[in-house]
Amino acid sequence: MITTALTGPAPCPLTANCLRCGRMTYAPVPVRWVERAIRYACPQCAPLTPPGPTPGEHAPDAVAPGGLIPLDAY
Repeated sequence: MITTALTGPAPCPLTANCLRCGRMTYAPVPVRWVERAIRYACPQCAPLTPPGPTPGEHAPDAVAPGGLIPLDAY
């Protein structure tokens, strides 16, 4: 172990705004994964938040009718 790991500044904590109540939380719980993004909820709202993505949270053209992601989407 390097001494700078013990004496250097602490890393920034992961913070996020709650998907349900909008408050900032220092203990975010990932509840939804929507198109390369993770949506977080606070610990109080996480059990009350339905899993996602919901139909309005994804782009309709992101997934082909057969459920396959087209190659040009990357």
